[in-house]
Amino acid sequence: MAKKKNYFKLVTDKVKELKKTERGRGILFFSAYFVFFVFLFILFRVGGESTRLSEDYEYGDSIYLIDKVADENYRFTYNIYIDNEVITYEGKKAGNKELFNFLGVDYYRVGDSYFDYYDNNWIIATNPYVFQEFLDFSKLVQIISDATYISKTEFDSGITLFTYQISSNSLIKKIENLDTDILEVPNSIGFFTDENLYLNRIELDLSSYGKYKGICTSNFKITLEYYDFGKIENIDEDV
Repeated sequence: MAKKKNYFKLVTDKVKELKKTERGRGILFFSAYFVFFVFLFILFRVGGESTRLSEDYEYGDSIYLIDKVADENYRFTYNIYIDNEVITYEGKKAGNKELFNFLGVDYYRVGDSYFDYYDNNWIIATNPYVFQEFLDFSKLVQIISDATYISKTEFDSGITLFTYQISSNSLIKKIENLDTDILEVPNSIGFFTDENLYLNRIELDLSSYGKYKGICTSNFKITLEYYDFGKIENIDEDV
């Protein structure tokens, strides 16, 4: 205990000595700022680790249901916004099969195989999806499993919004398995549900991630809309 008191007295005497000169006061001033910013940095890094996206998507009494999307039977509209450009996919999905339109061209998908409609025939095509890791629901759920829950907002229309945030570090780790240390504004994720809390829309604001990856200069956003659940009987009949 005596050693601790002596050490404390040594520090206080040193501070008093520094206060006597202009140079010493400057050292104290910048030292205080350094400690303050170190504290903020630690707070930022630790604070975002508190709440994770659980498999049952439950936070206390806030529950939303992904069953209808996970059942893979619905119509969809995907919009990708990159600065002033918009990329749109519209179609329907039943299991591992999809029929959709992109840039005026009809595509048919079975698993990982793609075909486009040309001259009254389905021709083998390359995958027309861009940023598919954010469009495929099963992949998206895995990627954002480290997202931090922020809030729940209920609207008079019956719609409920569950808001999350995720760092670009986490996205890059999940997608590319690379470790990065980027200090930036977190990316935002919004899960919208109907009056029965069934998920039917996802909004991703990945602008921070997009800027870091060189995808955009200002905005990189994606909206995923799902509707007509369970009404797609047989996609092959339309092919």
